[in-house]
Amino acid sequence: MVVMVNGTPKEVVQKLSITDLIRTLDLPTEGIAIALNGTVVLRKEHTNTTVQENDDIEIIRAVAGG
Repeated sequence: MVVMVNGTPKEVVQKLSITDLIRTLDLPTEGIAIALNGTVVLRKEHTNTTVQENDDIEIIRAVAGG
């Protein structure tokens, strides 16, 4: 299935949790925020939140600096 990740279409397997998506994208589990279709998904909900076809996912990474 195809989902949008930060404005880019990504082909992913069905029944993928946010946690699995983070692993698939090779991202760290700390220091990121996830919005699914415009709604922030709390970290404690990442495992239980499943990505659906055509979902719009925004991933924001915290970066140190000034």
